Amino acid sequence: MIWDDEAVFAGTESAPPLTSYSVSVDDRYSVLGHPSLDDDPAYYGHYANDGMDGLGSGIDEELGVEKSIDVYMSKSAMMANAMHRPFRGTPPLHMVTVATKNIKAGEEIFVT
Repeated sequence: MIWDDEAVFAGTESAPPLTSYSVSVDDRYSVLGHPSLDDDPAYYGHYANDGMDGLGSGIDEELGVEKSIDVYMSKSAMMANAMHRPFRGTPPLHMVTVATKNIKAGEEIFVT
């Protein structure tokens, strides 16, 4: 499937950019969850969220940028109950989401 660069990076009037569904894995790769693949269990990993999302994850002016990032990463790691890992290929073309703690049915999946 080839995606229109505008849809990927800018979005449309009715849909956010596809990059808003991505999670960085490293400096080069990201996991991109595509909303049209919701019915395929192989793509359920894109339902994982950042545990700090929406919980005051901005820059605290008193702490400064570096310390705010440290606090964010520390709290996000504490909330995480799963992680993304490369799967098959060189470079890996797929990622898997692996539980790092017991996750009960109905609980949200958090990654850092």
